[in-house]
Amino acid sequence: MNNEVGGRHNKNGRRQGRNDGRGNGRVLESLALVMQFGIHMVVPIFMCLFLGIWIDRKAGTSYWVIILFFMGALAGFTNIYKLAMKLGGRNVSGRGKEADRNGDRSQDKGQDGM
Repeated sequence: MNNEVGGRHNKNGRRQGRNDGRGNGRVLESLALVMQFGIHMVVPIFMCLFLGIWIDRKAGTSYWVIILFFMGALAGFTNIYKLAMKLGGRNVSGRGKEADRNGDRSQDKGQDGM
C-alpha cells in the first residue's frame, strides 16, 4: 500500500490514475481546451451585444448594437489569438518560451556594446 500524498505511483515514479492506458485524460483535456476557446469567443460578443441593446433602448438609437457587436467579435478573436499563441509555445510578442526563460539576452547584447 502506498501512503504518499497525491495517490499511487508506478515503478517509474509516475502518478497512476483511473485514466491510465485508456486515453480518457487526453479526451478530457481536448474537451476542456475546446470549451475554453468557445468561452473566450462567446463571452465578449454577448457582453457587448447586450450592452449595445441596453444603450440603444436608453438612447432611442439603433446602431450601437451593431457597433458593439463587432467590437465584441474583435475582442473575442483577439482572445482566441492570444490563447492559441500561448498554447503554441509563444507569447503575444512572438518570442518563444525558451527566449522568455532566458530573458532574451540576445537583444541586450547589441545595446551593451554602445
